[in-house]
Amino acid sequence: MRTYKMMIVGDAGSGKTQFVNTNTGLNYTNIYTPTQVRRTQEMNVDELNVKFEVIDFPGQELYRRCNEIEEANIVLVFVDLNSILSYKTMKHWIQLIRSKCNVSTRILVCGSKVDTPGRRKVTEAMLNSIRVPYVTLSSRSSIRFNEPLSRSIELIDEYERRIREIRESNHIKVNHLDLCNDIKLCIRRFF
Repeated sequence: MRTYKMMIVGDAGSGKTQFVNTNTGLNYTNIYTPTQVRRTQEMNVDELNVKFEVIDFPGQELYRRCNEIEEANIVLVFVDLNSILSYKTMKHWIQLIRSKCNVSTRILVCGSKVDTPGRRKVTEAMLNSIRVPYVTLSSRSSIRFNEPLSRSIELIDEYERRIREIRESNHIKVNHLDLCNDIKLCIRRFF
């Protein structure tokens, strides 16, 4: 079973904890209870033979714990689709993640509360403008609530595939160069 480290960040009330609860078998609750401390959970995606070690940070906690995010394979940045302020701070989260993580860390924006279209302030065009992959979901209504897990796996697999291709193409070039050098040596010996 493959294991990946997933960090979940975003503003308070953006749906991070509800997402974790829904995907670990806990029931959705209408009562907002802020996460007080960093929380670690495991999420299994059995059909894909993948396990996520999930760290759910309280709203602004990551700013004090930036060093922990460096180890993540994927960072989910939650944004409340009903809040322009949440959208604006999401961009700051992305900048922070890009400045602290290594290049292999994937970022996925999760637009939550998609089940309240009349209140929606963050548009698809706004999400497209950030140039980071995103999904929209609702844990309360069970709308695409597990899509971030499958999309995370796709992003990680795509990155790993690209790295393999680069390594293989460089290996071919190295072998090709070795062959060229061998030919040059042979030519020098005979002429």
